[in-house]
Amino acid sequence: MSKQIQDYLQTQALSLSYEDVAVARATTQTVLANGQAHIEHAILLHDGLPENLSNQIHILKQLFIALDSVYSRQPIQTATLYAWLPETENLLRLAQVGVAIEDEIAVNSDSVWYYLAARTVQSGWANIAENVEKWQQIGELRGNHNQRAHSQTSLPICGEDGVVYGVLHLESVAPLSDDELANWVGFTLGVLPMLAELVPRSNSDEFGVE
Repeated sequence: MSKQIQDYLQTQALSLSYEDVAVARATTQTVLANGQAHIEHAILLHDGLPENLSNQIHILKQLFIALDSVYSRQPIQTATLYAWLPETENLLRLAQVGVAIEDEIAVNSDSVWYYLAARTVQSGWANIAENVEKWQQIGELRGNHNQRAHSQTSLPICGEDGVVYGVLHLESVAPLSDDELANWVGFTLGVLPMLAELVPRSNSDEFGVE
């Protein structure tokens, strides 16, 4: 398991504390296994979820509790966990805390310029826009909707084989500190097994974005 953290940090070019990420991952896994709370189904579900996902209400609940656990320790503007569905070329919201943003994001050659989460799932690499305004000025990010937050961070949720199962997208009023980012990276690694169970891949799955 230690290799998982090392590989992720190296692949994503993130200079973070291994120990901090490991603690955050373990905390997330504990919450996923044991976390309990009463959550209204309306908070967990939305119209874009297909039946095979909306029926997994227990998994959706545990993902929400785990996301909220990190958010409660270091609140930011928005934290959204998306599942990647190659068959429909869509990112779908599984859990969200803070200010509500998109429930669904189409992933194609156009949308990657408007949504960091789409770019992250297309490339498999983290995208960190510490200053969104500057990214827009140099043409790396488009769309007025991106002005809602000063900083954005999109982290791929992927296995050691490079297969991407989803994206954790964060929006904040200031760039994340290394300690904050380590906590969110630990979350992405902690939820990976559950996300891989929720949206399994077959050998025939292809990305399909031109």
